[in-house]
Amino acid sequence: MDEYWQRPPAEGPYDASTGRGWRAQRTRWFRWVFAAALFVILGKLWLMQVVQADQWREASERALVLNNALPAPRGSIYDRNGRLYAGNHPDWIAVVTPYNVKGFTFGPWQSPLDEPELDDKGEPRYPDPPPGFEEVAYAVADIVNSSASRTSNPPSAGPLDPYEIIDTLCGYSFDPYRQATIATDLDHETVMRLAERFHDLPGLEVVRRYRRSYSHPQESNAFHQIGYVGPIFEDQKYLYDEGYGPSDIIGKEGVESYYEKLLRGRKGRQVKRPRRPPVVDRPPLPGHDLTLNIDARIQAAMEASLARNVEAVNGDAGAAVAMDPHTGAIYAIASYPAFHSEWFLPDHPPEFDSLRSAIEAARPTERLPYQNHATKSKRAPASTFKIVALTAALEEGVIDPTTYGVHCSGHMELGTVRYCWQKHGHGAVGVTRSLTESCNIFYYNVGIRLGQERLLKWAHRFGFGEKTGVDLPGEHPGLVGDEAYLVNELGEDGWFDGHSANMAIGQGPIEATALQVAVMTAVIANGGKRVVPQVVARITDAGEPVPPVKREQEPVLIDLKPSTLYYVRAGMRGVVQYPAGTAFAAFSGENSVPVSVAGKTGSSESGTDDAWFTCYAPYRHMDPSNPVSADQASGAPKIVVTALIIAGGHGGDSAAPVARDVIRAAFDDEGNFLVSSQATP
Repeated sequence: MDEYWQRPPAEGPYDASTGRGWRAQRTRWFRWVFAAALFVILGKLWLMQVVQADQWREASERALVLNNALPAPRGSIYDRNGRLYAGNHPDWIAVVTPYNVKGFTFGPWQSPLDEPELDDKGEPRYPDPPPGFEEVAYAVADIVNSSASRTSNPPSAGPLDPYEIIDTLCGYSFDPYRQATIATDLDHETVMRLAERFHDLPGLEVVRRYRRSYSHPQESNAFHQIGYVGPIFEDQKYLYDEGYGPSDIIGKEGVESYYEKLLRGRKGRQVKRPRRPPVVDRPPLPGHDLTLNIDARIQAAMEASLARNVEAVNGDAGAAVAMDPHTGAIYAIASYPAFHSEWFLPDHPPEFDSLRSAIEAARPTERLPYQNHATKSKRAPASTFKIVALTAALEEGVIDPTTYGVHCSGHMELGTVRYCWQKHGHGAVGVTRSLTESCNIFYYNVGIRLGQERLLKWAHRFGFGEKTGVDLPGEHPGLVGDEAYLVNELGEDGWFDGHSANMAIGQGPIEATALQVAVMTAVIANGGKRVVPQVVARITDAGEPVPPVKREQEPVLIDLKPSTLYYVRAGMRGVVQYPAGTAFAAFSGENSVPVSVAGKTGSSESGTDDAWFTCYAPYRHMDPSNPVSADQASGAPKIVVTALIIAGGHGGDSAAPVARDVIRAAFDDEGNFLVSSQATP
């Protein structure tokens, strides 16, 4: 190796004056490398800060872009005649973006309303919130609470509490870039006063939003059908992944819930960049509007009558349904007791809470107004099920309608003594009279002749034991129990003749909702089609029709013999027409209606004495060889009405008057049907 580069021995002398030592040479190289690196760095800085200054400024500003969601107006809900049930009320709200407040630091933070959570050293686990939270909270509370001309906030919810505002802002630690709502329903004066503070309260804004509002056309309520909106609960936070935010509302119950995806609309987006005015790059799209099949006038009549008759007999609750027997269009559907939709809105007046509490305190848990008894309460259908039993017997040929009959002495032996509701008996009972006077002894014998298999088959054909497919949430399928059910669920030894006899009169392992009984009645009224009930008639987007939502169920055709329809209908007509009929008193004399009615009463004999009545109108006399001939044009039945009063006693006394009042509302004095043939938006 050249001696120039040879390292001298460690013990040798080192002459720095010659510049030939290895240490001196290495030092020179290090200086040159350092100088070159410094030159490159300075050059790069000059390039970025001078030549590319605008480019990097834009990039940094893009990193600070905030996207604010713009709320979309929720779709409106109308009755079939265009009367408004649910709409939107525009108002101003105060919002805060936590990231923009003074002294912001990333959380989570310790809320002033919560007990401090301590770490292992006994120190608070979370720091105090940024000082800007307190400044904004006190300023906004002071302005809103002192506004002389404010509308409903704070009167609707009491004065604003600064600590509650801070607590709200602390809840946004997981997303400090999202706007938090801290005050709502602001009037013009309050908006102007808040706007004056924007410059010294960074993060504070006032924005426009749409607040849900509910109406009561024709004094109807329709709480369980319309539903209500409310905040997203803790167990619904998965909705954040679907575009919802912590301040959003969602449909709860009724069509507000069932059609949530259509009603909610699509949020818009406002882009905010430093030193630039906000830009709306995607405007909000309003939700779809719903036009219901419900007629508010008939709905009001049904609700008033149901409440009156439940209270008259001191019943627990009640339900009623009115619908088109041919299409399943629901003209009215009610459940009593009921709340009002506006009682659940955010920022509702405190007196609404008092009203809710009073109703809740007066009712047992299972009878609370939250429950839609028309679709969720399953009860023994009692004697209304005799319609199914008689149809099954005639279709299966186990009885001859021209010759078959029984003698009712008021009781019969079947393992144990079984009684008819008429203690002294009905005497000789034929097919039509069996329905008219609702003879239990007749149907005990029919049930035994049919047996388990055929009874269950026809129960299912009429829609019992499965959901009707109505477009309302939480529908109960009811119950049709077989032998396995008796053994496994009730601990019985099997299915015997007594079970068949019991089911034939609508007792035992058979339970149904009021809506299922209405569907059953429609099968007889329309000649053999099991319809799918439907609350919503039309869906529109900006006035244009939208394809209907795919239904869970489809109509089912039941092939019924003309003679079967004749005898069943005639027996149902006698229930109302003849003095011995179980609903004669409810439709005679001053209680008469302008059209002929065919119906069936029912009175549960187990547990609570539930009262039933189901009917259709108008009834037309028909040729037994061709009963469908009367179902043409003017003679076709127009409406099915079913009423249930839980713990209501006899169906003819308490439930039938509800149906009568609905029929009076649906027809004028000349018998003309008053419901429009087509729902209009």
